[in-house]
Amino acid sequence: MVSGKVSIIIPLYNGRRYIFNTVATLSKLRADKEIIVVDDGSKDGSEEYCKELCEKYKDVKVVRKENGGICSARNYGLSICTGEYVMFVDQDDDLDTDNLAAAIDRVIEEKADALFWSCNYGVNGEMTACDEVASDASAGTKEIRSELLPALVFREKSAYTSFLGHVWAGIYSAEMIASNEIRFKFFIDYEDDQLFVFDVLRVAKKISFFKPVVYIWNYNPRSYSNIKRRLDDIVPKYESYFEYLRKGCEEMRPDFPGNKLDEFRIWEKQFTFCEAVRNSGISGEMWKQDLKKVKMLEKQGEYRAAIKQEPVHIREKKYRLFLVLSKMKMTGVSVRLSRLYFRRKLKKVQEAQKNEKV
Repeated sequence: MVSGKVSIIIPLYNGRRYIFNTVATLSKLRADKEIIVVDDGSKDGSEEYCKELCEKYKDVKVVRKENGGICSARNYGLSICTGEYVMFVDQDDDLDTDNLAAAIDRVIEEKADALFWSCNYGVNGEMTACDEVASDASAGTKEIRSELLPALVFREKSAYTSFLGHVWAGIYSAEMIASNEIRFKFFIDYEDDQLFVFDVLRVAKKISFFKPVVYIWNYNPRSYSNIKRRLDDIVPKYESYFEYLRKGCEEMRPDFPGNKLDEFRIWEKQFTFCEAVRNSGISGEMWKQDLKKVKMLEKQGEYRAAIKQEPVHIREKKYRLFLVLSKMKMTGVSVRLSRLYFRRKLKKVQEAQKNEKV
């Protein structure tokens, strides 16, 4: 075991049923560590339950704060952690602690600013790869800016990994985070991971990759990410989010390819439009009002011009369909398809919750 303390930050919100197993797994990790559980104002008795964790596991610290969301909880953990390296774990996920120990040894030995590992996506015990590292490798500043940043921004595969943007898919230098004041930012309530990793790549001089699977992202039908709420003002939120990404990429020129910036300007409009369509299908009561807003959006100059283009970095079939239907002036069909999708998804979530109570 190479020396170097690791801070493991776990945001907790109404996760009493999961947190003990998560901490028990991490307690097996052969490394100098501190496990920081940030109780983000839970209402299920998690605070009292977590006192048992502190008594059972001496390297566990439980802190409680007012509810502020996962970004706030992770940032609070960053403000009190004392390790040389930092990683993040969600309350209901799992890890291979032997592979994690090897990954920690490697990031310390290579003195990398961050290391990313392979991850699996678990559904009812069946595993599929979601963030698959191609091979044990390292990338320097030029490769980070010319290859990794574009892949992250466009959410695409790179020569290093099948996906880059999940914060729990890696470990990060605490000194790099502190000296660059990197924190989780809140533009949209499910894009905070990508922005944190984006900020890491902007300042990192060396990134390492570790092929073995370390992290297992467990599908939880009760989790927030699987019961998404309709977002108010989704378009200006995405516009602010993309402005942040675009400015960050522009600062990386000339290493960040100029043609990718040109593609970005089309992609951000296409993607924002598709997200607005998707969002319109979530609420059964507001969909007609949302449809009117989407139709107004597609008439705006930059959006209209982008929609007329062939899809740029749009991989999801339903989003490509949304763009085709918009060209045919059939956006209402897109919104109705989105409504149907979320009705079915909500039904599955409700059935899963019902089965868990039985």
